[in-house]
Amino acid sequence: MKIKSVRLSMFFICLVILLQVSSGCSASPQKAAPLEVGAGMFTMQEATGANANDLNVFYYCPAGWTPDKPVVLVQHGFQRNAQEYRDGWIKFAEQYDLLVICPEFSEGKYPGVRYYNTGNISDRDDEPGRLQPKDKWVFPVIQHVIREVKLRFGAIGNFTLFGHSAGAQFVHRYMFFSDEAQVSQIIVANAGWYILCRIQILIFLMGSKTCH
Repeated sequence: MKIKSVRLSMFFICLVILLQVSSGCSASPQKAAPLEVGAGMFTMQEATGANANDLNVFYYCPAGWTPDKPVVLVQHGFQRNAQEYRDGWIKFAEQYDLLVICPEFSEGKYPGVRYYNTGNISDRDDEPGRLQPKDKWVFPVIQHVIREVKLRFGAIGNFTLFGHSAGAQFVHRYMFFSDEAQVSQIIVANAGWYILCRIQILIFLMGSKTCH
């Protein structure tokens, strides 16, 4: 699906983010990196994935954004076009003073469905496979990106995680399988398939992460 087809959805997502963001943050970050206004890209070291290559992160920072204002992490679809997704959010970043962060999950570092959509939980792409050790899962990359954004931009406001298409598959699995999701809210759009919880466990625990 092309980005133009989800721009209206982005508008409502931005409204949701602004309505639910907390306005109070008392602490100031230490040694915050100088803020660069506008569109840009930085690289960061990242251990997750099929290799230890650096991770490219595209961003857009409007002039009106300050460290206490919202940050939106955008997970792109299967085309791996993080820069294009970043560009699609610029209008809304300017309108609502959002810092937009779009990490690029390249095919070289996160190949196939296995390493992106399903976060390397299994050793197969589309067929049932063997469960991978937890330290091989890709989901910690979200915490790593958040930490890097806090260091580079001094961000102390709320983080929202948005995933579209393949990114939505990754994001909702992150919600289920991460020990502690470091975001205030998670939004998924147009995932190709979803995790299904066992209804007996869901009824008993009401909020359990135990799924299959």
